[in-house]
Amino acid sequence: MTNQALATSIITIASGTTTAAIDLQRRVLVGVQTPASIASTTLKLQVAATLTGTYVTIYDGLGQYGAVGEFTSTIAASEYIPIPPPLTAGVPFCKLQFGSSETDKTYIIYTREIE
Repeated sequence: MTNQALATSIITIASGTTTAAIDLQRRVLVGVQTPASIASTTLKLQVAATLTGTYVTIYDGLGQYGAVGEFTSTIAASEYIPIPPPLTAGVPFCKLQFGSSETDKTYIIYTREIE
């Protein structure tokens, strides 16, 4: 396996919202770092073909990353949540879908080059 360059970016969940769109720029999402305080306890991933398109929740039909169904991760403040790279491989845009509305929270997004 080659050494894929890791990159980080920052996204903000605007006050009163539960999602933020990410242009993956031909990369895969590999992790999310949460801020020191958050309202939400769950994270789902949604994908779309265009930035302003219709986003659908990623479904894990084989149960490879937890139970069969929507990919959901339990989250807490000040932690790193690893995201299995195959979930966003080949996807141009994704959204982080939080279970609760936030108040202008900043998250660090980790991506890497596609193999």
